[in-house]
Amino acid sequence: MQNSAHDEDTDSDVPVNPYFSPTLDHLEHGLGEPVPGHQVACRDCPSSMWYWTEGDELFCHCSVMHRMTWGAGETPIEFCDGREQAVAKLIDERASQRS
Repeated sequence: MQNSAHDEDTDSDVPVNPYFSPTLDHLEHGLGEPVPGHQVACRDCPSSMWYWTEGDELFCHCSVMHRMTWGAGETPIEFCDGREQAVAKLIDERASQRS
């Protein structure tokens, strides 16, 4: 399982992902809609672009792989090097801003 800012149990040696999709956050906490679970790599990937349509459908487009990764019958992605690279980059950028 990949660590995220919203994971309950995190290993202190593993950097915590500071990103969570604002769209998923709004759906889950604002509208009470179910969102993908922690096992879905795209859930907290900085490279994911989640969107909700009028037809109450949730989709995700990956800006790294240039394809749909959630919705319309897509098989959920559980592990992704692109996610790990995007998270590492985000952590580095935030650390540089603090310096």
